[in-house]
Amino acid sequence: MSEVAVANLVLVPKQMHLLLMMMDMIEKLLQLLLLVMMMMSIMMVLLIMIILLLLLLPMMRWRLMMMTMMVMMIALFVIN
Repeated sequence: MSEVAVANLVLVPKQMHLLLMMMDMIEKLLQLLLLVMMMMSIMMVLLIMIILLLLLLPMMRWRLMMMTMMVMMIALFVIN
């Protein structure tokens, strides 16, 4: 019995350590994923804005276009 108890005392901390390391890794991966998702969403917003600008470009005068650019920049800052 005593040998089993000693073995358990040695094994349990190791398992706990492994578990903690795994959790740490998972946490890091989740943070990375979140960062990537944020970057992707920002990129998507930028793409949509650029496409909108290209679509509106022929119809717009310069002053109006500059105003739109300013508004889009402000919107980007708000999103960030």
